[in-house]
Amino acid sequence: MCVVARVGQNPLQIASYICENSFKDKITKYYPKLNRLMSSSTKTDLRQESVHTSDDVDIGDIEATNKNTIVVKRGIIHVHFYYIPVVVVEGWDEQVVWLTITEKEVTEKYERNNEPDTFNYYTNNQGYDEFDSEKIPFIASIPKKGRK
Repeated sequence: MCVVARVGQNPLQIASYICENSFKDKITKYYPKLNRLMSSSTKTDLRQESVHTSDDVDIGDIEATNKNTIVVKRGIIHVHFYYIPVVVVEGWDEQVVWLTITEKEVTEKYERNNEPDTFNYYTNNQGYDEFDSEKIPFIASIPKKGRK
């Protein structure tokens, strides 16, 4: 018997909770893009990983995560925080987390002035003894990309 939990808008989230191969086959028939994502998606702690936009701009490092959002911190003196939904993350190539949107879109839509709180996010200030897998998003593994 298969139980599908926490079904959300993101097809990747749906695929993450599939537990029966025949059901998986039916889903991927109607969502072909899921074939790649289901086999290569993983929950990996990506805190402090560099984040690049689709126009290959380094917008900072991951400061915090939860299952739906990554928080990117940019700058030391003039700090900017970007609360980016996981649905616009293309994937991680083992060096960089890549987004499907441009730097302009990130700054216009996702910039916030406040630091992430530890109640809703798994932050860089928390050690592994405070690890909560519910605050780690599923991110697809992708082939390495060229950089500027």
